[in-house]
This record gives sequence, structure tokens and C-alpha cells, in this order.
Amino acid sequence: TQVNWLKALNVTAKSFLWFGAWSFLTLKSWAYILLEAAGLAGFILALRRPEVRIAWPMAGFHILAMAYGVLVYYAAHQIGNLPGWYLWPMAAPLALLLVAGLRRWTALLILLLGIADIYGAAALMLPYYSGFVVRNRANASVWNEALHRLHTPIPLAAAWLLATLVLIAIAAYICARNQSQTPPETPSSNPAT
Repeated sequence: TQVNWLKALNVTAKSFLWFGAWSFLTLKSWAYILLEAAGLAGFILALRRPEVRIAWPMAGFHILAMAYGVLVYYAAHQIGNLPGWYLWPMAAPLALLLVAGLRRWTALLILLLGIADIYGAAALMLPYYSGFVVRNRANASVWNEALHRLHTPIPLAAAWLLATLVLIAIAAYICARNQSQTPPETPSSNPAT
């Protein structure tokens, strides 16, 4: 038998993006596919950006080390994947690559991540930990009751929600401002570039 690399990549990506704060609750598969597609597009587009070329070896060698870890883990336990939280040391270079590739569309990725966080925390984790739903069943309608059952102050929950929404708004504002200040790209007159 062999390592299923597509499955290994999927497990790593899922657990890197959102994995329910150690509860192993997960979003719907299509939500991960949407986030992964946006990330892949950003990485592909970043290949054209020479200003972030230093980030490629850092992220690339770490990803190669993780691939080696998948092989070792498979040889030892017959499990062909590694959790994505081992990618967190590379969050900064990966973020540089994503922003360089997505440019003004970075705000859309931040919006998607914000929605994933709000949905995951409010509709999955909160109802699950308060006993309203079974594992991986979402129900945002019991949000207020779940907060009371877990003795979570409403102002604290509101502050978290507001902070997430403000981060999304700041990202959208910065992307829009940078787009309006950036001159359009022109083809290089130097044939060597």
C-alpha cells in the first residue's frame, strides 16, 4: 500500500484552516474546498511576485519536512497524514505569499476565514459544548441559550464577534485603499524579466 497524498493534503489543510479548537469539530467539506481553492490561487499567483521570493524556500522546506513526516508516520502507524497545526510556524511566510498572490482579493479570503470562524464557533462549538447538538451538527439558533448554559457573559461573546467583524472590515478597507493607490501594472520593457 501507499500514502494517499491527496487525502494527506486534505487532512493537513483542514486542520490548518479550522479544526474546532482541539475539539476536532469540523466545518462542512465544501467550506474547506472553498478556502483551499482561494489559498491555492494565491500561491499560484504569488509565483509571479519576485518581492516575496524569500518566503518560498522557507515555506517549501517546511512543507517538504512535513511530507517526510507523513512518510515516517505512515511507516510507523499506517496513517498517511499529519495534522495541519504543524504548519503554524510557517503562518507568516504563507501569509506573505497569499497576500502577494491575491492582492486586493486578500480581503475576500479574510472574509471567508472570518465567516468560517464565526460559523464554527457560534454554530458548531457553542451548541455542541452546551449540549444542544450532537457532534458536527450546527445550530446557530440556540446561540443565546448556549451562552447562558456555559455561563459566558453576553458582552464577552459580543466583543469576540465585533472583533472578528472589525478585522474583516479593516482588511477590506486596507485592500481597497491599496488598490486605489497602486498604479496599474505595465509590461516590463526588459526582456530578461
